Amino acid sequence: MHIERTAWHAAGAALIAALTIAADPAFPQTFSKITTPGNPIVAMGGGATGYGGASWIDADDDGDVDLFINRVGLFRNDGGSVFVHVAGPLALGNQGDTFGNTWADVDNDGDLDVFLSGGDTVGSSLYLNGGDLAFTRVASGPIGAWMENLAWGCAFADYDADGHVDVVTAAAYQFAGILNPNRLFHGLGDGTFERIDDTPITQDLAPFTIPTWSDYDLDGDPDLFIGTGPANGTVALDYLFRNLRETTPGAFERLTTPPLGTDLQDGQVYNWIDYDNDGDLDVFLTNYIGTTSGMPNRLYRNMGGTFVMQTVVTAGAIASDAQPSLASVWQDFDNDGDLDCVVTNDGAVATRYYRNNGNLGFTALTLTGLTTAGPHWGAAGGDYDDDGHMDLFVAGPPANFGLIRNTTSNANHWLKVRLIGTLSNRAAIGARVRVLATIGGAPVWQLREISAQNSFNGMNALEAHFGLGAATVADSVVVEWPSGQRTVETGVPADTRRAIVESSTIDVPPPIATSLGFGIAAVSPNPGRGPFTVRLALPSPEPASLDLIDVGGRRLATAAVAGAGAQTVRLAVPGSLPSGVYFLRLAQGPRHDARRVVVIP
Repeated sequence: MHIERTAWHAAGAALIAALTIAADPAFPQTFSKITTPGNPIVAMGGGATGYGGASWIDADDDGDVDLFINRVGLFRNDGGSVFVHVAGPLALGNQGDTFGNTWADVDNDGDLDVFLSGGDTVGSSLYLNGGDLAFTRVASGPIGAWMENLAWGCAFADYDADGHVDVVTAAAYQFAGILNPNRLFHGLGDGTFERIDDTPITQDLAPFTIPTWSDYDLDGDPDLFIGTGPANGTVALDYLFRNLRETTPGAFERLTTPPLGTDLQDGQVYNWIDYDNDGDLDVFLTNYIGTTSGMPNRLYRNMGGTFVMQTVVTAGAIASDAQPSLASVWQDFDNDGDLDCVVTNDGAVATRYYRNNGNLGFTALTLTGLTTAGPHWGAAGGDYDDDGHMDLFVAGPPANFGLIRNTTSNANHWLKVRLIGTLSNRAAIGARVRVLATIGGAPVWQLREISAQNSFNGMNALEAHFGLGAATVADSVVVEWPSGQRTVETGVPADTRRAIVESSTIDVPPPIATSLGFGIAAVSPNPGRGPFTVRLALPSPEPASLDLIDVGGRRLATAAVAGAGAQTVRLAVPGSLPSGVYFLRLAQGPRHDARRVVVIP
C-alpha cells in the first residue's frame, strides 16, 4: 500500500487538528479489584511467578473475552463474571517457564492460536487451537524446534501482507539461558513456518525484551520495534526496524534517525497509539530502571511524520515518572473520546493510572483497585463483563495478582468493533479502525491499530474499543485492512458491538467511485514535489473544491472542481513549500474526504 492509499473520511479540520476534550470531574474514574474466592482467577493467583504476560482474547470464539496468563493458564469466560480454568497444555504447570504470549489465527480457520516465548526450561512453542480449546503443541518444522528458539517476548504480524501471520521472537541474551539471536518465522498459511535468518532483525545479540509491530509511518507495512533494556542501570539504543516491502519485499532497515533511532533507552515496550486524535500514531515507551539510569518513560508525539518528545509541562507525570516500568495499557477507560494509560512498575510503587485530559496533557490519579504496592508485571485491557467499560488484569506475585473491574459510572457512550479478515489474515492483525463522532460539539476522529502485542509480554483484546462521550451514534467507521481494502460504514449506533467482515473482492488500485460515490481515489506522484494529479469521484454536479492544507489547517493551494462522476484534477504546489506532510481535502456540500501527501525536496 502506498502512502497515497491511506485516505480516510474526515470532517474538515478535525482531520488535522488535535481537539481539546475537557475531562469531566463529576464522573471520577474508579476500579474495583475482584476478590470473590470462587473465581478461579482469584483462587489461582498464587500460581503467577516471574515476569509473565497476560492477554484478553476470544479463544473459544463465543463473543466474549477470555483471559490467558503465562505460567497460570487459560480462563474461559462463561458469562461476564464466571470463569472456568481450562485444562490442557496451556494450564498451570504444563506451559512451564514461559514469559510472553501472542495470539492470532495462524491457519485462518476461525479460531485463535497462540505462540509462547520461554527460556531454557521449556523453550518457545506454537500451539494450534483445534476449535474447542484443545490446543496442540507444534513439534515439526523450524518453529517446532522449541529449544532452538528461546526468547523473552514474541509478536504476530503479517509483515509481507500475504494474508498469513508471521511471528518474531525477542531473545534476551543471557537471560533465562537464552543464547540464540532473535527469530523471524514466515507463515505459510497452514500452520507451518519457514525461518528467515538473512535479516538485520536476527543478526545481533542483545538483551532484547518485547517486540511490537506497528505501521508507524502509515505506508501499509508493519514495522518492528524491540526494546533492548539491559535492566541493570545502563542505557543503550533500542532496535527499531522499518519495513521496506514497498521497494524490497522481505527487507528491513534499522532506524538511525533522531529522535527514535538515536535516543538512549532502558527500553521495555513500545506502544503505538493516537493519543492526541490527530490521525497519526504517537508512541509511548516504558523504561525500566528509571531511578538509576535516569531514564523516565518516553512519550513521543507524531507531528505529521516528525517525532518530538512530549514535554513534561503539558504531558504531566506520564512523561516524567522514573520507575522500573514494564507494561503500558492504552484504552479509553472513561469513554470520553481519548486514550488513557495504565503503567505497571516492577518495584515498590503501585501501578500508575494517567487520565488523558484531551489537551495533550495527562493527570496522574490514585484509583481504588490499583493502589497495591508492586511489583506488577504484565497487564492487559478487555471488557470482560461486556458493559462497555474496559477492565484490566494485572499480573504479579500473589498479593498483586488481580482481576480489576472498571466500575466507572457515567453517561458516556461507547462502540466496540470486531474485524474478520478474508483477504487479510483472519484476526485482522495490522488493520486500522477509525471512528468519527461528534464529541463536545466538535467532530473527532479516533484511531486504533489491531495488534497482537501491545503490553508487557501480552496483548489487549483484539476488539477495537472507542469511547464516544455524549454521542449516540458514530458518524463513520472506516477500516483499513492489511490487504489494502477499505470498508466504510456510516450511522453506527453507540453502545453496540459491531462485527465487520472484509470484502471478498480486492480493489487494488481503488476504483474512482468509493463505496459512498464520493472521494479521492488516487494521488500521484506521492511522495512528490507536485504538481499532484488527483483522481476523484463526485456524486453530483454541485460545486466542489480541492485544497492543499498543512497540519495547521491553512489552505496553501486550491482548485475548483465541476461535474459529476470520475474527475482528474491537476493541483500545483507553491514552489517555496517546505518538504513534509500535508493533506489534500476534497469538499462538496456537507461531504469531505482527505488524502495524506508527502512533499519531498
